[in-house]
Amino acid sequence: MIKAAIHKTFRAFGLDVIQFPPQERAIPPDFGNDEAEIISEFRPWTMTSPERMYALIQAVRYVSANAIVGAIVEWFGRAGAWPPSRGRFYGRKT
Repeated sequence: MIKAAIHKTFRAFGLDVIQFPPQERAIPPDFGNDEAEIISEFRPWTMTSPERMYALIQAVRYVSANAIVGAIVEWFGRAGAWPPSRGRFYGRKT
């Protein structure tokens, strides 16, 4: 009854109430085993989505494979990234 009233009130303003997806989303099936392992390892320390972590893994691999010196920088304490959890990817061997 209360739930229906809340939905009706929100819909009057053109809004809808939906269930937020769970934080522990499944890793997409097209990710390799190596990427899935890395994502599972670092998931407790980041709010970054699995898709963005995958892109970051690929970017770090590209920079490493092409020996691009000075290409990885994370500015600690700015841009809403605290604690700076993505930097943990950089030091892991892939």
